[in-house]
Amino acid sequence: MMLIVTAVLLGFGTAAAATDDMPMGRMPNCGMPGMLQQSELSDSQRVQIYKVQREQWTLTATEHRELMRLNRELRIESLKASPDKHKIEQLAKKIGHHHATMALLKSSHLSKAALILNPEQRKNSEESLDCPPMGGGYGMRGGCGAGMQRGCGMR
Repeated sequence: MMLIVTAVLLGFGTAAAATDDMPMGRMPNCGMPGMLQQSELSDSQRVQIYKVQREQWTLTATEHRELMRLNRELRIESLKASPDKHKIEQLAKKIGHHHATMALLKSSHLSKAALILNPEQRKNSEESLDCPPMGGGYGMRGGCGAGMQRGCGMR
C-alpha cells in the first residue's frame, strides 16, 4: 500500500498490463492521485497531505538509495566465480533491515495522512490505496493475479 505512495513520490512510472478496457499506465483511482481525487480534499487538507508526502519522500530517499546500493553489491557478489557466502549473508541481513525500516516509515506516513482526513475520506483513501503494486506486481507484464485487491480497477 505505502509502496505505491512512496513510488509516486519518487516519480516511478507504472507498467500495468494493457487490456481492452485498461490502457498501459497507472490504473484509474489507484494510489495517492486516486486518493486525492476521490476523497474531495479541502485546499487546507491538500496542503497538509502534500507536506506529509514531501516529508515521506525525504525520509525514504536515503533508504531507497541504500537498498539499491546493497542489491547491486549482492548481485555483483552472487555473479562471481566463487561468491563469498558470508558476504552474501551479511548483505541479505542489511537488505532485510532496510526493508523493515521502510515498512515502519510507511506505517508512520499512513498514520500521519489518516489524521488529516475525515472518516469518509479515510474510507475512500483506503480503497484507493488498496491497489496492486506498481506495474501490477504479478510477473513482468503485470495484470490481475491471485493477490489482486478490491478497488484496483482491474476486476
